[in-house]
Amino acid sequence: MLYGLTGSSGTGKTTLGKRVADELGIAYMSGSITEIAKRHGYDPVAPMSLQDRIKLQFALLEDHVTMIAKAERPLIVDRTPIDFVGYILGEIDMHSHMRLSTEEIVAIEEYVDLCLETTVKLYDYVFVLGQLDHYEIKETRPADNRAYQTHTQLIMQGCMSRLHGRLNYMIVRQSDLEARVETIHDTLVHRMDDICKERASSAHIH
Repeated sequence: MLYGLTGSSGTGKTTLGKRVADELGIAYMSGSITEIAKRHGYDPVAPMSLQDRIKLQFALLEDHVTMIAKAERPLIVDRTPIDFVGYILGEIDMHSHMRLSTEEIVAIEEYVDLCLETTVKLYDYVFVLGQLDHYEIKETRPADNRAYQTHTQLIMQGCMSRLHGRLNYMIVRQSDLEARVETIHDTLVHRMDDICKERASSAHIH
């Protein structure tokens, strides 16, 4: 039972993840990209070449999978591979091919597919958080660039259409924290109940 929160920077993933985990009495894990990136020698919000961005993104996904594999269940995580898709595609523009080799362009496409398949394989439910009206500036976040935030947000939401029918997900449009907590709390309670019933039924059959 693995549940993830996704959304552009500053959408409240960490705050919400901690609250919901605490109310449900389940494990919470921070998927801080900053900490992982620093272990690999990168500052994820600093300017970098597309070549370095590709290397970083593959490292982020590998470490993410390793971390959640070791964590207890049920577990809620404040990042998912869907976020990684948003970060790498957010760097791509009409003329990116002039700065990348054919192999590197193919690698980005393969990375996107790998992130999507990893999400389907590992996650039971993903909640995509909508943007908030206020963006809290932090050293570990991208600059206060609303256009970039909207760009990555729409990429992440677009990913869900690619996974429709293959993954349980919800677009959380509320901006009020308490409303968000209630929505995700209630959804996960129902989902965990359903999983318990399915397991009990399966055990009875066998």
